[in-house]
Amino acid sequence: MEKQAAAIGNKNKKKSTKVSWPREEEGTNNEKEATAAAAAETGASKRGEGVKKAKANLRRGGGKACLEAIDNMWAKNEVADNEKKKAKNERFMLSYELDKQSLELEKKRAEAEEKRAEADLMKQEKEIILADMTSLNTLQREWLDIM
Repeated sequence: MEKQAAAIGNKNKKKSTKVSWPREEEGTNNEKEATAAAAAETGASKRGEGVKKAKANLRRGGGKACLEAIDNMWAKNEVADNEKKKAKNERFMLSYELDKQSLELEKKRAEAEEKRAEADLMKQEKEIILADMTSLNTLQREWLDIM
């Protein structure tokens, strides 16, 4: 029974008065003043920022960061647009030059065709002028005269 009484006695022991939570500990005034001074110097509390406070800070100071981010995005967008315009203009100029060259080639072809047609006509006229009329019948002679 003594063992049972000792076991019961162990269970009924009083818990230590030492508190594990820092808020519940009572320190000296010097310790409190030191922690208050340290918190005041750093401007930060032991706890992290809450969601509401973080959002409020973003609204207040985050506006500048957002504006800077937007300005940065606009600058990048303008650079990209300028590059696109430049590339488009280069493609247009290349296309324009190719069209110009093809038009010049077409003009040269037309001139060459015209010269060939003129040469063929002169050849036919020469054949008509130099034709021997003695061997031709009357209809052929009349046609050569008309020509």
